[in-house]
Amino acid sequence: MQPDIRRAEAGDAKLLLHVIHRALRDTNARDYPPAVIERLVAAFTEQRVAALIAGPCCYVALLDGHPVGLAALEGGQVRSVFVDPAHQGRGIGSGLMRTLLAAPEAEVPVLRLSASLSAVTFYTGLGFVATGERTSDGERTVTMERRR
Repeated sequence: MQPDIRRAEAGDAKLLLHVIHRALRDTNARDYPPAVIERLVAAFTEQRVAALIAGPCCYVALLDGHPVGLAALEGGQVRSVFVDPAHQGRGIGSGLMRTLLAAPEAEVPVLRLSASLSAVTFYTGLGFVATGERTSDGERTVTMERRR
């Protein structure tokens, strides 16, 4: 079953917060120690998700009307992409990214992102290339970009 993808709405924030927390605790936990995961979970509050949704470009993927993923873009920077672990590997993240990349807000010469170690292969498959690494508070990420 293919998800419906639409612009995220304020009412999606609480359910998307649960999607993000599950993704961090399951998918990202394979590459980061528990202390880093719990710091990230604590940083993703309902208010932070609401701010992503209120931003210029945020999409939600829905299965049977329930949010299972989101992708956000702001100022040429991919801010967040998460898919519920129960639905990963089914093309939902790729569908969200295709929608994000087709948005008018993505019409910039270079799109940038900071990928978790868990997501580098995913972004590479979408045409992003690694440009460096960064470590902050024990969280190692890979900076990536995609040129038009």
